[in-house]
Amino acid sequence: TMIPNQVAVLLEVGSLITFAIVVLIFLVLSLILNYHWNQYGFNPVNIAMMKLFYFAVCLVLLSIMAFSLIYIMT
Repeated sequence: TMIPNQVAVLLEVGSLITFAIVVLIFLVLSLILNYHWNQYGFNPVNIAMMKLFYFAVCLVLLSIMAFSLIYIMT
């Protein structure tokens, strides 16, 4: 069996790696979407509103994940 301290370290490392992967996926997806919206979007006002909504929601979700990670690490 694993010692509780080893489980805690495994949880912290796994959480940190998972968070890093999620942020990397977010960055790549955001770059792809931003390029797509700029190249193929027709109405600049709609594009601006879509970007604002997308990045506002992403900011909220990434903040929640970051605070959860900080809680796990402490």
